Amino acid sequence: MAGRATRSAGAGARKTQGGAKAGYRSWFRSIHDHSETYEIDEVVYRARDGALLEVAHDFDALRATPAEEWKRIFRERAHTSGWPYGSGVWGKKEWVLPCVDDENVVSMYEGNTNLFWANRYGMELGLEDLWIKQCGNSHTGSFKDLGMTVLVSMVKEMITSRGKSIPAVACASTGDTSAALAAYAAATLGLCAVVAPWTLRNAIEFGRFIPVSQNYKGAILGANCAEIYGSPKYRGTWSPRCIHAFDFGGMTEAEIFDRGRDTGLRYAFDHRDQLPAVVAARLLRTWGLYDPAEWQGYAETEVRSSRFQQRTFWIGWGLLALAPVGLVVVRRRSTASFWILAAPIALVCASSVIGYGNTRFRAAAEPALVVLAAVALARFGAARCARPPDSTAG
Repeated sequence: MAGRATRSAGAGARKTQGGAKAGYRSWFRSIHDHSETYEIDEVVYRARDGALLEVAHDFDALRATPAEEWKRIFRERAHTSGWPYGSGVWGKKEWVLPCVDDENVVSMYEGNTNLFWANRYGMELGLEDLWIKQCGNSHTGSFKDLGMTVLVSMVKEMITSRGKSIPAVACASTGDTSAALAAYAAATLGLCAVVAPWTLRNAIEFGRFIPVSQNYKGAILGANCAEIYGSPKYRGTWSPRCIHAFDFGGMTEAEIFDRGRDTGLRYAFDHRDQLPAVVAARLLRTWGLYDPAEWQGYAETEVRSSRFQQRTFWIGWGLLALAPVGLVVVRRRSTASFWILAAPIALVCASSVIGYGNTRFRAAAEPALVVLAAVALARFGAARCARPPDSTAG
């Protein structure tokens, strides 16, 4: 009933604004020549002269509503369940993207973050009453959620209501944009490609698509050599000495990449009888199960507390012990949730198998491990509570 009430509230709000929607417009225009315009659903990246585009609005139509009336509308929408107006962005829909149908809005109720009283910082600056707006308090930890909800909503509008074929969305990003796009695309579109700037640089430098940097050469070559395969101490890890043994003088970066990769792969193929033991060692190293004392020594060389490092290993082993139980429970409840939680673990394992083992590589899977361990503990707790009392007691 709660969901029905929420959607019903949204429908009422949509009806209220339905007549206004037709009167409000937005479009793209060149920042240099405002007469060069494009429809808001047109896939266009730059103006004819290469200049950036900006979104323009029909301010005359917006001014027809008095400022006090806009304030009242925005105030009544804030933090409500009337879809999608409870969002800090979509509560001002007419000022943002009026052409999108409410059903096509992709929102996580972003925005409306509070002001924080920065008392101590204000004292340092000589300000008695300093308040800071922290837009990073969002679902992805990025303020770009505020813009990404608009972009993905427009894409959904184009696909669902305007018959446009858009198989995926993509971005070039090192962090904030990719986190926000991945979250909102996952909520509705299902497919998102994030291309790091270094990947673009590789395509230009090498003249072909190379998804990882030239360090891939070092990873493959450094993880497949006599020192790594022949010594239990180094098995499954990586050694720079394997790279330094080769003379790459006079080679271009692309040639170095190719030679390092091919040499490492050739060594692995020639010693394929040892490869199962090496791959097993890589996986064990990544999950902290191969000679933990060695990794504790590394922690000490990096000036990290050995006691703290030891505790993290115990916690990690506990999570690993509980995670399989959690996977079984989640699999029985939801196939989609199972793959969402299993995918990061599988990717960490795959990267270790292809490259080498390192406990840092498991960072991407640790949130999933924590969730799965919690599921397992909850299952054990529920089973214990459901156990009938001992009739012989007392």
